[in-house]
Amino acid sequence: MAQRHRYQRVVFMEPMSTHIHVYSSVHIPRIGSILLSTLLRDKGYDVSVIVEDMLPRKISSAMVWDEIRQADLLCVSSITPTVQRCYEFCDRAREAGIPVIIGGTHASYFPDEAICHADWVMRGECDETFPLLMDTLDAGAGFDAILGLTWRDGGEVRHNPDQKLPPSCVLEANPYPDFDLMWKGNLHKGVISIAVARGCPFDCSFCSVTKFNGAAVRTVSAGRTLDMIEYYWNRYHPHYVFFAEDIFNQMKHRAKEIMRGLIQRRIRPTIGFGAQMRHEVVKDKEFLELLHAAKFDRAMIGFESVNQESLDLCGKRESVENIQYAINEFHRHKIKVHGMFVGGFDTDTPDTFRDTVKFAKKNSLDSFQIMLLTPLPGTRDWHTEGYDDGSRPLLTHEWSKYDGHHAVLVPKRMTAYEANLQALKAMRKFYTLPRAFGRLIKGDWVEFILRAEANMLIRKWFKTPANRQYLDMLKNQLKPSAADAQALRLAAAGVRRVIIAHTHASLPLKDKFEKFFNELGVRVEHSREGLGELLAQGQVKVGETRGKILEFLADHRLFHRDKTDLIVVPADCGNEMNINAVDIGGEAPLMVRLNINRKASVFGQQCVQIATRFTSDVLLAADAFRRTLFDAQQALAPAAQ
Repeated sequence: MAQRHRYQRVVFMEPMSTHIHVYSSVHIPRIGSILLSTLLRDKGYDVSVIVEDMLPRKISSAMVWDEIRQADLLCVSSITPTVQRCYEFCDRAREAGIPVIIGGTHASYFPDEAICHADWVMRGECDETFPLLMDTLDAGAGFDAILGLTWRDGGEVRHNPDQKLPPSCVLEANPYPDFDLMWKGNLHKGVISIAVARGCPFDCSFCSVTKFNGAAVRTVSAGRTLDMIEYYWNRYHPHYVFFAEDIFNQMKHRAKEIMRGLIQRRIRPTIGFGAQMRHEVVKDKEFLELLHAAKFDRAMIGFESVNQESLDLCGKRESVENIQYAINEFHRHKIKVHGMFVGGFDTDTPDTFRDTVKFAKKNSLDSFQIMLLTPLPGTRDWHTEGYDDGSRPLLTHEWSKYDGHHAVLVPKRMTAYEANLQALKAMRKFYTLPRAFGRLIKGDWVEFILRAEANMLIRKWFKTPANRQYLDMLKNQLKPSAADAQALRLAAAGVRRVIIAHTHASLPLKDKFEKFFNELGVRVEHSREGLGELLAQGQVKVGETRGKILEFLADHRLFHRDKTDLIVVPADCGNEMNINAVDIGGEAPLMVRLNINRKASVFGQQCVQIATRFTSDVLLAADAFRRTLFDAQQALAPAAQ
């Protein structure tokens, strides 16, 4: 008789994204939950895997919960955009008395957050540690020996040391992930994903792969990879097979062996194979010829940007010329190209988004995506730019917005509203219905379907109330608060004058400030030495210094509100995201502090916020900033030390 485990019935959960994005209609299960469930099945557990995105429409949420309620243990896989939904499942399961294990990238980087919703947190890759945890649960003790585990020891949360990444021999020995374990799922003639390599040596600033999976590439051998694909081919007859590894051409000899094997074994999916690659692969003509012969449908290339400054900033180690050459070479060998771009770097402007979609059209990219730069936990950006400690502020910590389609940071050279709007416009300009039908006329029904679905999903994104509200929130952040109503009324009456109360750090920008406000039809007065330092002490100390401030203003005939709309004080305000008007008292004009802290990087955003007291056109105000104060952050650098 088979051994019965303490938690015999185990349900794995991969929650769906709560937001629409342009690839919402392409459902590929992540391999982690499938692999771990297969490992448990082989140890005699009763397992099922709920992949929400792949459930038939007839499956209701009540039916999902009925399946979970039958579990002795719930295991949840988390990534940052889905983690809020993960926590909802975790909390509800625990309320029903079902213990919970949570893992995945987000839980690995925020174990203290995750443990609030689970009984155990598995950090990092856990091919070896997860079965060990299950053995320990059977034994009922010994959690301190499990590397990579976060757990409760009485009332204390403990974080065991990290586990070393599983070597290639462990990946080689793993069973084939059994997709039949998916609850109500059916991959027959669908899309199969195989994960046969982990790790990436490039460590791009916005990507968390190197942090999570390491810089060294660990692989399953070419022979076992081919056996796995052939097994899936005979079992499911997939129309598409995707290699879920970060750089298929990183180990070219192995990749070539795989492609030769696919040709010899005559494995020919209806659409073909797909893989992510680096652009350098086009230098190897044999590799390109094998891609075509093995029926690789397309190469997914992370080009990232057509702005060379941005490529250099993120450490991509390529040029725009490399990108263009790579696309031409892939097309010459009849390989489609899916171009992946990131927008919203500190070196980007709205023109970057417009240039990107023009580049995509001019070079006949077959499919295209541009995602907003998102400082995901685990990335170099998260740690080096100050998002981890709050020194550079984020617009929201609602993790579901970290999906690449919602701006969560403020770039230096544009507002968050501009970045979000321009990214969506770029996608909409590429995925038009005429461009979709253009591919149909050429007989490319695959590209027609992809483009038509992308067009529909982008339209749906704009029509979704939550998304519209988010865009409106970004735009409204730039507008004056109700507290500034009097300043607005005065501006409308035609005063339109500001005092720049300079601090020592802002004095070099006198001419730039003058040009900026003059473009908005606003007259500028520059204070003499002393007022800026006095006002820069902040709102908290205004009461203590009000008498001196009013005396200073009176001496310089700048006292009355009917002569000046605002006093602007450029000062280091730490990580303050938004400006707030301060009423100095008496008849003095309202005062706003302009944050010139270089680390916070909100100078441009706040200049636009001030400008919208004189114009309702936030895009016009942002353009005025770029024309006049574009490089001001560097000039103000000493103030941020």
